[in-house]
Amino acid sequence: MSIFSANLTFLRKERKLTQFEVSQALCVKVKRYEAWEEGRAEPPYYLLVKIADFFEVSDIYQLLTFRLITPPFVLPP
Repeated sequence: MSIFSANLTFLRKERKLTQFEVSQALCVKVKRYEAWEEGRAEPPYYLLVKIADFFEVSDIYQLLTFRLITPPFVLPP
């Protein structure tokens, strides 16, 4: 899974949206959106702009290159 697909999944789940709801908002078929989350495909630039706007991510570079989620810190027993 790429950083982009992990971020996309995280942002969707954080907002409690379904893949269908996001795909409708972005005007793409749900299968195409699923492929992005599964890391089988990546959207073209114009859709990256729409995705960043939809999820209110200020920078497309951030969406593509930085993990928006961090693994939970687990204290040793």
